Order: sequence, then structure tokens, then C-alpha cells
Amino acid sequence: MVTDRMEPSRRVSLAAACVLGAVVLVGVATMALGQEAASAPSAPASQASVSQDSVQITACWEDFIHGIKVAREEMAYSNGLKLLDYPSAAREVYLLSVKTPDAEAVLARGEKLKDMAPIIEHIRKMIEMGYQSERSDPNQIANSIDLLAKSLRAYEIGASRLEQSGEYAMPQLVAKLIDPQTPASLTERIVNVMPRMGKGIVRPLSEVLQCQDPRVLEIAANVLGQIRYPDAAPFLKELLERKGVLDRTRQVATAAMISCAGKAAMEKPTASLFYELAEKYYNQQPSVAPDQRLGTANVWYWREGLGLDIRSVPRAIFCDVYAMRLARRALSHDGGFHPAVSLWLAARLRRDIDLPAGAADPTQEADAPTGRFYALAGSASYLQDVLGRALRDGNSALAIRAIDALSRTAGAASLVESSAAVGSPLVEALTNSDREVRFLAGLTLATALPAKRFAGDEKVIAVLNEALRQSAGKRALVIAADGDQRNLLKDAARTAGYDVMDQAEMTKALAVAREAAGLDVILLGKNPPPAAAILALRSEMYLAAVPIVAASADAELPALAKSDGRVVITAESAGSAAVTAALVAAAKIVGVSAMDAPAAASWTIRAANAVALLGMTANPVYDLSRTRGALTAVLSDRNAEVMMSAAKALASMGGAGAQQALADAAMDAKTPEKTRIEVFKLLGASLRRFGCQLTDSHTQAVVSAVIDPKQPQSIRDAAAEVLGAMDLPSGQIKALILESSPKD
Repeated sequence: MVTDRMEPSRRVSLAAACVLGAVVLVGVATMALGQEAASAPSAPASQASVSQDSVQITACWEDFIHGIKVAREEMAYSNGLKLLDYPSAAREVYLLSVKTPDAEAVLARGEKLKDMAPIIEHIRKMIEMGYQSERSDPNQIANSIDLLAKSLRAYEIGASRLEQSGEYAMPQLVAKLIDPQTPASLTERIVNVMPRMGKGIVRPLSEVLQCQDPRVLEIAANVLGQIRYPDAAPFLKELLERKGVLDRTRQVATAAMISCAGKAAMEKPTASLFYELAEKYYNQQPSVAPDQRLGTANVWYWREGLGLDIRSVPRAIFCDVYAMRLARRALSHDGGFHPAVSLWLAARLRRDIDLPAGAADPTQEADAPTGRFYALAGSASYLQDVLGRALRDGNSALAIRAIDALSRTAGAASLVESSAAVGSPLVEALTNSDREVRFLAGLTLATALPAKRFAGDEKVIAVLNEALRQSAGKRALVIAADGDQRNLLKDAARTAGYDVMDQAEMTKALAVAREAAGLDVILLGKNPPPAAAILALRSEMYLAAVPIVAASADAELPALAKSDGRVVITAESAGSAAVTAALVAAAKIVGVSAMDAPAAASWTIRAANAVALLGMTANPVYDLSRTRGALTAVLSDRNAEVMMSAAKALASMGGAGAQQALADAAMDAKTPEKTRIEVFKLLGASLRRFGCQLTDSHTQAVVSAVIDPKQPQSIRDAAAEVLGAMDLPSGQIKALILESSPKD
């Protein structure tokens, strides 16, 4: 966007340039691309003006690039505008960019110059369109193929152009090979040219191996063998296993496969070869990545009787699409090759994530099911594999979709009980750096209601506490023996918005951490020795994912921080501002950023509902008492739905602390009357289920509410139900009658 400081004349010029840029993008598709032809000894007179334009375009480009390099804004700006004045300059600008060393780096530098970003954006589009049209223009390709049949000089020109066109030339080249009317001499020259076109034609040529014509099969296999690119191996192996293939064709394919992938590949199952190639695409390895200069990439198909078919997809989903296709091909050769199922599911889900907004995938039918449909239909073992991939790749969006499907379809046996391995992806997700991934994993493992303990089950409660606290504020624990440093760390934490607890000794600090039922960050001073302190903290399962800020010069810290991944180091003498900055950095590591009130309330409610479910089903695995502190804090939330979710969770668990917290909330006059009544009912349910564990003071408070004539009758009625559930001794109920009944 042009700044307001731009002179009016430049603003007008740029507006005109933008219009011209649009003209370039529309008009470039129809421009003449191949001016030189061997059959024409000289260019026609009508091309004189074009040649003159070429000279001027070249001069403008050189001055434009030079202006950026020497930071002469006016030179770069004016020559950039001149380039946009040539509606048909895209091809020449592209060719000039190819000849310019580090052209992309120079353009990136130019974007930082005043007012240059819009111009460079349009020049980039010119380069892209010039590149695309130069390669893909059908008329240019047809002309280049015709040149192959002419003189040696014409052949070289045509071959050079076909190399530039690469895969875009393949449909016409293969059509010539299939056509029985094609002269043998032209066929021979096409066969000679194709290996020169390199790895760019391996994808379409591999699809040609599905052809039924032995002659074309032999040509395709032979060319692939000359290119010697390993990605052709699974397709060649597939051809070798096809029934009815001629011995001569089989010999050519065998030689080609050995040339591409070596003799060892001959012993591998076809399904394994396709799976390995699918993995390369899924991992987006550079050897299979699409051209980064274009917004689209080509997916190839073979149509018997029609030849090669091409579908252009958004570049962002290209590797996903090919990973899906190849995984499916692996399954077609071995239906029991289960890793291919997981890979296909991961690629299908990721394709939905990667597809740009508003874009379409032409390889899929418009009404094709979404990836979520297949995920829900897939078994837990496959989804666990998908989740494992997502966690390894740091793909939170994919992890969230995998966990969502697991939460809706899988039970405890398939999630954790069948193998209590520490490496379970869902358990691993409990310490993921992304907050939403952690929360979803914790909720899924909680609501699965496992019947027996599993490795990592302690982390579930820690994650539930973290989710509960989204509505109750952030909490920090400061551990520092030095009083001055401890006070500085506390002040910095408060400045960063944390509620702070502090301890000087490690043993007491661990006790506080356990009682706190979850922390958002821990700050360490120079003593106790922070490296040893971190090891002690990490030994507590519920503290495994808590970020740590260490203000110390301990020599062991850097290596420990690198291996831990959740430790931020600041100077031992750091001031409050530096510590606060370190806290911000630590929060980012584990995804603890500001959350809006509705989102925070939603997570708190979901976590509280999970605790309530565990309490109502008397789950034997999780220690719900560790959530009591977080739930009690939530009881003071102003959001009635949030508060009631916490109250229901507390009512579902035993323990004096839970009942006393409910009694305090029910007796709080600041709480709305309707909410108080509901809390009284929950307290009564807890008393009936677990027996009365209230203190004398809480009991007296309930009695007072019953006999207090100033209380609304609805509150007195609700308190009376609680009083009845207390099952008080006769002496106490007699006193109530005497105090509250009218005197005779």
C-alpha cells in the first residue's frame, strides 16, 4: 500500500501501473513467445518495434535492479513504473530475472525501499506469468515439436524450448508417440529429446506406464531409465508385475528400474515402494516439491485412448494430493499395508487444512466427503498414527483434527489401556507446546473413562487444571533463596499479570506446587541451583510442561534449556523489565497467550464437565482432589455458567474441601439468588452421597440461613434441604425448632 506521503504524481503513476499490471496478467497469455524459427532466416519487418521494446525493457530492468542495489529509490521507482508500461513484457522480464544473479534477493531488498512494495508485487506477477506462459503455451510447444523434424539447427532450438517447457510439453509429445501417423524420424527425435528434459517429466512419464501400447511402454520405461530418477521405481515395478506384459517390455522396464533405484529395489514389494514415495511427498522433501515460482502445480493422470491429462491444483496442497494418491496406490497392491492407511488419512486431513480459502481441489469431486468424514470412520490406531505425525511435524491444526476424531469415536481401551506405553501419541500431546492440543488431549483422555492406570495419567489432571484456570487468572511460583532477587522476580511476575506464590526452599516449593493444582510459570533465582531445581521440578509429572524462567549464570543451564525446550534463561542481574520479557517468551513457548473471555469460559466449562463426569462415574484412575483448588477458584467467576460448571464438578467428588467450597459459594450474598439456590441443591446432593463433611462453622451458617427471616424464602427453602441432608443429631435439630418456631 502506498503511503500518504507519496507525491500526487507518483500516486497517479502507480495507479496507472497497477492497471497496466492487470493488463499484463490478462494479455500475457496470448502474446507471441517464439520469435526465432529456423525456417525464417530473418525476422519480419513488423518485429522491429518489438526489438526496440526489448532493448528498452532490458535497459529499464538493469537500471531498476541497479537502483535497488545502491538504494537509489528514485531510479528503482521510475524504472519499475516503466517496466509496467509494457503490457507484453512479462516473458522478457521473466527471462531477464533468470539471467540476473540473486534476482529474488534483490527484489526482497527492494520491498523495503519507500513506496516500492506495490511495484515489486506487480513485477513479481509479471515474472510468474512470463515463466508460466513461456513454459506452457500450447502453440509454442507445438511449434517446438515441429522444429524437431527440421534441420539440425531447428532441432536444437526446438529441443531447447521443450526443455524449458518441461512437463507442460508432455501431453503433446506423448500424443505424437501414440499417433501412428507420426513419422519414425520425428518419433526418434522425440525419444532423444525427452531424457534431456530431466526429472521434471518423471511424474507425467510415470503415468504413461499405465498405457497398453507395448511400443509406448518401452519408450517411456527407456526414457525413465536414462533420467535415472528414483521416484519412477514404484511405477516401473508396477509395470513389471502387470499381467500380459511382453518379455521385451519387461526387460526394458527391469533395466530402467535398476538404473533408477538399484538392484535392491527389485526385491521390495510394490506397496512399499509406493509408500516410500508417498512419504517423500507427505514430508514435502525438496526433490518432489513443486516449483515455488508458481501458485499452482500439476497433477498427472493417464486416460487410455486419450493420453495424458493434467489438473492444476493450488501449490499448497500439491504434496498432500500426491501423498494421498500414492498411499492409495500402495493399498491397491497390498490391502493389508496398514501404514498407508494412516498416511492417507493424515494427507487427507492436511489437505483440508492446507487448501487456501476460496480455492478448490480439482482432483476431488465437488461433493466428496471431507477429511473429517474419513477420520471419524477410521480406527483409533490409525488416528493415533496421524496424531503422532502431527506432533512430530509440529502441525497443531492436524493434531487437533486427529484428537477431535479420537474423542468422538475411541474408547479407553483403544486410547491407552491396550498399550500403556509412554510413547502413546495422545499422552505425548498432553505436554505439547500448543495449548489447544494439550487441552483436547486432556479432555479426551479424561472422558474416555479408563478403568486402569496408564503411563502418563498424572498429566491429565495437570492439563485439566490448566484448562480450568483459563477463567481464574494465571499463577506463578517464584523459587529463590535470596530475598532481594525473590522480590524482584515476584514484582516482574505481577507486572506480567500473574498471581504469585513464592518459596525460598525447594522442598517447600514442591509442596506448594502440588497444592496449587497447576501453575502457568515457575521462576528460579540463582539459588537453589537452577539446573538441579529444574530436574526436580520435571520429575513431578504435573510440572512436566510448565515453562520455567531462570535468572541465573549457572553454566549447566544452556544445555539443559536446549534439551528441555521450555526453559528461558535471563541474566542473574536482570532487572524487572528483562524478567518480564523472559516471562512473555516463556509463555509463547507453550502457547500461553491472551485468550478472550468466551474462549476462556468455554475451556473452563469443558474441563469442569470432564471432572464432573469422572466424579459421577467414580473413576478409579484420576485423583480428582487435585482439581479442587482450581475449581474453588472458578466458583468466584462472574459468569454463572462457568461458576455452575465448577460447582457441579465439586459436588461430584468427595472430600471436606469440596463441600466447604460449595457451602461458601451458596452462602455468599453477592452471588445471584438463582445461582445460590442451584449451589445449595448441589451441596445437598454431595451431602447425601458422601455424608456431611462440613465444619461446625459451615453447619451453623446453614442453620442461620434457614432461621433468618431476612433471607428470601427461596434461599431458606434451599438451605432447609441442605440442613435435612446433614442428618444432624437430635440435640441440634431441637435447638433449631426452639429458635425458629413461634413461641406459644
